[in-house]
Amino acid sequence: MTKRRNRGGARTGARFLTRITSAAAAALLLFCGCTANVRPIKPTEEESAVVGRIGKQEILYDEYRFIVLNCVDDMKEKYGEDLFSGEDAEERKRELEENVLGTVLNSDHAVWEMADFYYYGGAEAMFSEKQITDKVAEFVNETATELGGKKKYLEELEKNHMTDRVFRFYTAAEECASELLYILKNDLGELPSTEEELKEALDSDKLIRTNHVFFEGVTPENKALAAEVREKLLASSDRELEIVLLKAQYHCADYTMTTTHGAYFARYSSDYGDKYENAAFALQPGEVSDVIETSDGYYVIIRLEKEPEWILRNFDSLASDVIGSEFNVRLEEFRKAMTFEFTEYGKSLDVTAIR
Repeated sequence: MTKRRNRGGARTGARFLTRITSAAAAALLLFCGCTANVRPIKPTEEESAVVGRIGKQEILYDEYRFIVLNCVDDMKEKYGEDLFSGEDAEERKRELEENVLGTVLNSDHAVWEMADFYYYGGAEAMFSEKQITDKVAEFVNETATELGGKKKYLEELEKNHMTDRVFRFYTAAEECASELLYILKNDLGELPSTEEELKEALDSDKLIRTNHVFFEGVTPENKALAAEVREKLLASSDRELEIVLLKAQYHCADYTMTTTHGAYFARYSSDYGDKYENAAFALQPGEVSDVIETSDGYYVIIRLEKEPEWILRNFDSLASDVIGSEFNVRLEEFRKAMTFEFTEYGKSLDVTAIR
């Protein structure tokens, strides 16, 4: 296919390099006066050692190290710098191993499982490896240019425990997801595409509307405040109005939800995470959630009736969310079916010793 693809809201793994602002990028371009051209950097023997496999995919040490160190960083925020010392050392090591395994089995690898299912790279391929490689090269060069050249690009990779190969892999997964979304929607008709199909999806429970009160920070005080808010919501005769008043009263208005229309989202299309989405989709309109604890703090959620006029005014963006959601539902099915098997070398690695 030669048509230009549209991501349509597809969501795979997070971008781990911080993208600088346009103003900062412009300043760097004036300073360096050139466009970066970063050729793929061959990994070292250690970086390319095979740690494990997901189906046909090999998990190399550089990606495994990247995942381990990012999981360690997350745990340090929770437990402090000395998380592997003291009485809880073994328990925290087990927690790290579980976090790493869960992160290895991510949606980026699920993309390649899905791509293999839809004939990626072979004689009957719907899109080619070269298409992906060319787009990745373009994106890497753009990123390096924005950061101020190859040296700055490599420094940023190192700060994020990443190699050039790993960055290209995750970027390739994003591009591959875009290709797959296009194929499923336009070539295979497995995703809603006509106006009638999209209207039906927006009217269904595939799209919901919520509002919430959020207390940032996992502390006993915030948990108690969230519980207090929940009781006030449950006692209110006008919960839609009450939650707006409570957000103001407790000074916890969410910057991503600044209107009384709340948030409209489909599965895997919100910015609030799986715990929020799972709780929200379990509610009926008018119902209030339990206190939802996340790594960032506490939510109390109310599901609201949808507004036909709002949906009509925002039809295109909401339709894009639903299409992306339907794609990500299929992607999640591939992710859940994946298993990870260590090689003998992988089994020999101590996650707490990786630097």
